[in-house]
Amino acid sequence: DDDVNNVPSQKEIETKIIGKWKATKRDNEDVITNRRSILTYKVDNIGTASHAGMIDGGVYIWDNQSPFTYSISGNKIHEIPDEGTTMRERVSVVANISESTLTFEDKSPMDSKISLFFSTKVTADYTNDIIGMWEGVEMTGYETYGNAEARIEYRADGTYTYYNKEGDYWVPSANVGNEYNVDGDWLATRWRPEAGADYNYEWWDIDEIKDGTMKWSALREKEKGERFTTTFTWKK
Repeated sequence: DDDVNNVPSQKEIETKIIGKWKATKRDNEDVITNRRSILTYKVDNIGTASHAGMIDGGVYIWDNQSPFTYSISGNKIHEIPDEGTTMRERVSVVANISESTLTFEDKSPMDSKISLFFSTKVTADYTNDIIGMWEGVEMTGYETYGNAEARIEYRADGTYTYYNKEGDYWVPSANVGNEYNVDGDWLATRWRPEAGADYNYEWWDIDEIKDGTMKWSALREKEKGERFTTTFTWKK
């Protein structure tokens, strides 16, 4: 039956699923950067999930490579999150898989509608390359928080400091709770304007970090649904 319907076999899924995957399309529409999720499937049926943002009921989540276990039965993948994470348990139905692409049916964490998701395998890993002090060079597109005149120092412990330029000096911002998560080529950032305040969030796709230059891009959406692309270039 599987061959007739071109459904991938369990063995094929078990072999090809190993690696890091980024959700890039939902029902043939590009997924905006802040709604992307990164799922990493490792051997021995363990994995990690990264996702940040609002889910049902206006609740914000921060999954920074949250651990889960998974099992494969036929063409279904069952993921069970470890305790203490905000990731949800789910069963995805794999429609197609290759060495670099994965298509599956799943309920969206945003609105519980069953959708067809398309993911691409991520081979880049910028976890270590981002560490250090970066200064903004150029920003294109609609601004969300701040402009190119900024410095950010990323530390290996997952925290960062944001600097504003005041006159001739770079001054650390008053933000608190600054955290970031690089998972493959996807960057999620959050901070609080002051202690006790709600978190602000920002997300980017890292296009490259090479020769002291870092390039970001993001597909974003305004409140009325208008989409736009923003880019950011940094120097080390």
